[in-house]
Amino acid sequence: MAWEQARFISRGEKLNSLDVIKDKALSLVAGHRAVDLTDLTDLVYNDYISPKLWPETVRIAQEHMKAGREVWLVTATPKEIAEVIAHRLGLTGGLGTLVEVGADGVLTGKLVGQTLHGKAKRKAVKALALERNISLKRSYAYSDSVNDLPMLNAVGNPHCVNPDVALRYYAKEASWPILDFKKRELRANKK
Repeated sequence: MAWEQARFISRGEKLNSLDVIKDKALSLVAGHRAVDLTDLTDLVYNDYISPKLWPETVRIAQEHMKAGREVWLVTATPKEIAEVIAHRLGLTGGLGTLVEVGADGVLTGKLVGQTLHGKAKRKAVKALALERNISLKRSYAYSDSVNDLPMLNAVGNPHCVNPDVALRYYAKEASWPILDFKKRELRANKK
């Protein structure tokens, strides 16, 4: 489960595979305790998640933190995973898809609401900004997917990181910054 989420985070999202990933992830967590998902994510972070993160994006997040800004990981992955990744990176927090937890603390495999994706990300970011008195006009957002346009358009400082073709086109038209990082394999070969 955590490996699949790491693969999803590192490779980005493809809309046609999002439902497949969601269904597989939900079936994998169903019947497990929520605390076990958190523990498993923490356990596999160093081996499977951390190596998949772009060092440049981690550096950018850390620079925002040093500047006194709150930095939130906003992802379609389950909230428990988002929170572990955010904690391990030293971020303010993580927002993710809510998976239903039964009274016994066991994940049911059903969503609470919808996947944190597209317009749902924008809604979650707006709610967080309202709750924490954060100015969206002064906020930054980073994404690689055109599916995050609603969230990117909600902030005053949208940035595209290794964007898909559609987001790259939109970003150029909107004069948004585009950050292109080299593939990890190329960086590894240069070491």
